[in-house]
Amino acid sequence: MKKFGVVIVTYNPNMSKLRKDVSKILETTDSLVIVNNGEDVLTDLPMVKILELKGNKGIAKAQNIGAEFLKNEDIPFVFFLDQDSEFNTEYFNEMLLVWKKIERKDNKIGMLSPEILDKNFGSSSSILQVSKKGLKKINFSEEKKVVINTLPISSGILVSTKAFFEVDGTQSKLFIDFVDFDLDLNMIVQGYHIFSTNYCNIRHSIGNKKKRSFFGKAVYPSNHAVFRDYYFYRNGLYVYKKYGKGFRGLRLFILRSYLIRFIMVYYEKMKFKRIIATTRGIFDGIMGRFN
Repeated sequence: MKKFGVVIVTYNPNMSKLRKDVSKILETTDSLVIVNNGEDVLTDLPMVKILELKGNKGIAKAQNIGAEFLKNEDIPFVFFLDQDSEFNTEYFNEMLLVWKKIERKDNKIGMLSPEILDKNFGSSSSILQVSKKGLKKINFSEEKKVVINTLPISSGILVSTKAFFEVDGTQSKLFIDFVDFDLDLNMIVQGYHIFSTNYCNIRHSIGNKKKRSFFGKAVYPSNHAVFRDYYFYRNGLYVYKKYGKGFRGLRLFILRSYLIRFIMVYYEKMKFKRIIATTRGIFDGIMGRFN
């Protein structure tokens, strides 16, 4: 049985970078699946299983399709990567080693995430942790450690194939935004434990952030595409209603995220279109509509 597989979801990727990533991954496993959400067909990638969706079906559906392929190959572990993630060749085996160490003490581990180094600033990104007092931000220091009950983004995560499908994977109807958050919370609700560690790390861009000042305080607009504003607000309400009662501080966190996102519009382009997308997202979120 092969130890692990890798799923990369692409959308009009930089082909030069993608080829380099493929070469690094194939040094450790030949179980690599690329799920292409773009219109253009990917070519010139030998030894790689390419699943063409012929249009953007969303990251959630693409991840499910990639993981399903590996599940059918009886592969027990899946890594999810974004097309712009940067990692070293040893990354995969290092993550598996940490997993095995955790598993000796906790057999309910369902997911392990690395430290995310934000390519925009070269600094470590904070991660949310679930606690009895509510959600709190964890910032990794130089001290190497493993933290339980975290809510990581999906880039770079290692998941048990069994656990992933026992919780029904990612919600395809969400398309993008809050997809990973929903998966995290669903895993915890169903009894799995999620760990994050800074023994391993990847580099990843979270939006196209630029530092700005809001009444003397530093803020970081993401500068995402306009359509992301719709999904952010719609899906945020979905998570708010689905998990708000079960996780202390979650509703407040989402409402604060909404407020911060709305303030960021002042620093971004196409403000009017963003406000329209936001309004539509809130309305559909309240109505429970998934177009």
